Amino acid sequence: MAGADVLLAVGLVGLAFLAAFAGLSVSAALSGNRQADRGLFDSADEPSVFVFAGDALLDATAQARQILAAAPREGSDWARLSRLLTPRLPDFAEARELAMTEGRTTILSRDGATRVVLEPNGDSLRLSILSVETADATVLVDRLSLAASRRELEGLRAISEGVPWLVWRDGPANPNGTRPITWANTAYLDRATEVTGQSESWPPPHIFETDPARDGFGDPRRLAIKHSSKAPSDWYVIYAQPLSDGVLYSAVTAAQEVASDAALRAFRQTLTQTFASLSAGLAIFDQNRVLTLFNPALTETLNLPVSFAASKPTLFAFLDRLRADRRIPEPRNYKGWRADLAALEGNASGPGYGETWTLSDGQVLRVTGRPHGDGAFALIFEDITSEIALTRQFRAELDLSQAVIDSMDEALAIFDASGVLAISNEAYATLWDSDPRTTLGDLTLPEATQRWTSRTAATPAWQALQAFVRQTEAREGWTRPVRMTDGRGLNVRVAPLAGGATLVGFRTDAADTQRPVNITRLAKRAAGASG
Repeated sequence: MAGADVLLAVGLVGLAFLAAFAGLSVSAALSGNRQADRGLFDSADEPSVFVFAGDALLDATAQARQILAAAPREGSDWARLSRLLTPRLPDFAEARELAMTEGRTTILSRDGATRVVLEPNGDSLRLSILSVETADATVLVDRLSLAASRRELEGLRAISEGVPWLVWRDGPANPNGTRPITWANTAYLDRATEVTGQSESWPPPHIFETDPARDGFGDPRRLAIKHSSKAPSDWYVIYAQPLSDGVLYSAVTAAQEVASDAALRAFRQTLTQTFASLSAGLAIFDQNRVLTLFNPALTETLNLPVSFAASKPTLFAFLDRLRADRRIPEPRNYKGWRADLAALEGNASGPGYGETWTLSDGQVLRVTGRPHGDGAFALIFEDITSEIALTRQFRAELDLSQAVIDSMDEALAIFDASGVLAISNEAYATLWDSDPRTTLGDLTLPEATQRWTSRTAATPAWQALQAFVRQTEAREGWTRPVRMTDGRGLNVRVAPLAGGATLVGFRTDAADTQRPVNITRLAKRAAGASG
């Protein structure tokens, strides 16, 4: 009985032990799960710890991540941290290989105030940054953060001082609404010194004529320096960037832009004055077919109201208005004609448009259209009514003069100063069996004398005529008899005309006309008789 009690007691103790062990196992498992849920480095006693797998960062504490954030952006996580720590820890590059082969490795900084512990754990590496005095990472973290901040500050300062444009910062607004300058780069201070003549004053003065941010923070504004002569060098384009405690400004010189605008305005004024003085009407349509430029001659030539032209009508509206006012000839297909004219806008290399419009009131317009590469289209209207009338009058006078000389019995040929036939009459065409008015090209004096020589006996008259035409000094007319090959006698009259022209007249003898004789046949008979 006693033995049974002992065995029972031993069993109860074993069961209790197993239960306790199971409870501890469960507690440990739950604790491990909670630790995993919190992350690797939620403990406050390891503020600067990194875990690397190769060159990649697996995990890090918040302070460690701040340190890595201050490192350069290029390269792997390990390379970035190495570039940050190597200046203070010269053995940092070798420490990694030593730790992976030898185990836990500790290195000290140059000043001996910081130590870095590297502990391998399988394929990963745990890196801790500690202070020698306190074994706390906050000292080195502060030093590293301070060093990183200093480097960043030095870089920003070098950039702000090296740029050629003006940069400054205004602080919060005062009760009176003004914003004092809290920082400015050297370019701004130098420019302020040039403007005010005061080199040592803080805060520096505002040198622009108005507050650049007065109308908000939209598009850049162009402003001039206070009390300046408004020369191109005193104009700047200013950009405003709002900050939580003020405004950051940057100003770029607008000297070239202002000079270009001034040159453009002067060019436009020159064009405007030139267009205004033209006698031809000019209408320029932009790429949207809108009338953007016209001159006074356009409204005068087309009897077009200025208010209509100033309303910027489209090309179609412009043509429709001209049609309604009967200022264009009515085409057979107006819509097709209008579409063809509008289609010329996109063909800058084409022949363009050119027509002569004869209007119902007798006015005659020469219309020229020229498209441009940017889509613009120009129409030019020239009033050629007087020119056409003068041409018609001149043509009528020429026809009358021709009718007069055609009515004369004497065959006439008039050569200009260069020896080209200018006028001949019907009697000339009948005498020489040739009408120069119906042939192509100009008839010269040598060509005419060649025909005359072929139809007359040998005579020095034609050489004398050529010499007469070539004379430049005072000339006197002459008359010489010539015998034609058909036996008729011919009187050749040569007379000088104004401008170096020469008149040559041919008149046959009346008696010879009644009894024509073939002088060539007579010459052959005479030659046979003598033989």
